[in-house]
Amino acid sequence: MRPALLLLAAALTACGAAAMEAYDLRTRPGGSPSAWRLEMTNNFVGGPGLEVNAVRTDSGGHTRYALEITYTGDAWLAIPDGGSIELLLDGVTRSIQGPGSAGNRHVLPDGRVREMAVYPVSAEHLRAIADARAGRVRVPGVPIPRERKLEDVHLQRFREFVARAVEPPSVR
Repeated sequence: MRPALLLLAAALTACGAAAMEAYDLRTRPGGSPSAWRLEMTNNFVGGPGLEVNAVRTDSGGHTRYALEITYTGDAWLAIPDGGSIELLLDGVTRSIQGPGSAGNRHVLPDGRVREMAVYPVSAEHLRAIADARAGRVRVPGVPIPRERKLEDVHLQRFREFVARAVEPPSVR
């Protein structure tokens, strides 16, 4: 009986780990030999369901930064085109416009839905998140927007990303 319980506990632990992957910061190749991408993944904010990740892409001598908002749930969040995410960082609200998630919505094999919206940002936006002592993120949705607290662990992950991905500001 005891070995069976241990086997059951191990199986349940493995299922839980597969449901919510661990945070990662990784580099991978881009679409051409000179292109590459540094990406933050699985930065779940407020538990499973909402990820707030940062990305740096380099291609053809151009560097671009973005916030990728990924929502997974039982019903569409339907992030609207032109809708802005709002970052409340140390009491200051910053709105960032984006194209919405209409072009990136999928039904998962288990029947849940996943959508992603990509928001182009500047290095300064990323530094502001990394430098914040407290923060919240509000993601527009129809009919209900989602708002989550950026915990210390999330802000620390942005600090790590900025340290690896964002050049220091130029000194004039």
